[in-house]
This record gives sequence, structure tokens and C-alpha cells, in this order.
Amino acid sequence: MRSVAEAEAEVARILDDLNSAGEGVFQYLQQPSSKDFEAVGAIVQGFAYADLNGRRALEIIAHINGQQPRAVNTAYRDGEVLPTLLARLDRIPLDSDEQKQCRTALSMLISFSSTRHLLAHWAVRRHRDHDALVALTMNEREAFRRAKHEPEPFKGSIAVIPMPEVRANVPVMAGNVDYLASRVSEWWVKFITAKT
Repeated sequence: MRSVAEAEAEVARILDDLNSAGEGVFQYLQQPSSKDFEAVGAIVQGFAYADLNGRRALEIIAHINGQQPRAVNTAYRDGEVLPTLLARLDRIPLDSDEQKQCRTALSMLISFSSTRHLLAHWAVRRHRDHDALVALTMNEREAFRRAKHEPEPFKGSIAVIPMPEVRANVPVMAGNVDYLASRVSEWWVKFITAKT
């Protein structure tokens, strides 16, 4: 696999080309391939399952600490679940190896969350000349939140997602999602089922 610097340089080149194309940007875009859709689906659904298990783990933490589950109107936002779990993981009595493994898995998932967000919430097309997906949005608030700049009038925001790195990370991400799910199921039995 190529280095991070090489991938970032390619993304910068593609973004320069797309931004300079103006309205002609759409000539570079085409329908994502079935392999693209497979990777996108694996990422989006993997994160949905990680979110589910993150919320279960946060309920376990609340239970262990004698707290009630959060009220619906104070529920965690999607982007808060895994970082909150990572910050509170030490509230679950785990041995140091399990703590370390859980922190590693959660950190990897959190590091990939921006890519997941783009794939799930922005329009995605394949770049015709590169092994990359192009994510586009005309939602100004969304663009500002993710790209940290306000788009010009009549111009959306664009992000480039290099697919070699995404495809390489899908099995790693899936392994971390499954690891988290198995741990949470074990904690549920140990701290919830066995105590009620």
C-alpha cells in the first residue's frame, strides 16, 4: 500500500483538478462500481453496528455506576458515542490487556468516522480517472461542519476518498467492530444479566 503522504498528494491533485473544473466537475464523475458500493455498505453498516454496541456499553457503564440510562432527549449524538465510550472505558472493571485492546479498536473506529460520515451523508460518485470516490454536498451547514469552510454561493463542497486505503481498512474496521460487539456482549452477561 502507498504511504500516507502519497495518498494525501493524490487527493490534493484530484481536488485541485475538480475545483478548477467548476460546473464541469460532473464530467469527471460516474456511477460507483459494485465494489465501491460493497465497501461503502460495509463501512456504513459496520459503524451502525459499532454505534449500537457503543450505546450498549454506555448503558453498562451507567448501570455499573448506579446511574439511570440517559433520557431520550439527552441521548448521545451519533458522533459522540464511540469517543464517549473511549473516554469512559476505565469505568468498566477490565484487565489492562482488555482495556488496551478496546482502546485500540475504538481509536481505529473513531479515526475512520469522518470517512464514514462522508460516505453515509454526502452524494458519492466515482472519479473516472482515479481509484477514488468524490463526495459532494450543497448543504452549507454540513459543508462548514465537515470542511471547516463556507462554500461559495452556487458552489457545493467536495471531498475525495481514496479507495485503495478504504478497501484496505474495511477488514480491519470489521474486525474491530466484531471485537467490540463480542466484548460488549460479554460485559452485558457479566454486569447486567448476572446482576439482575
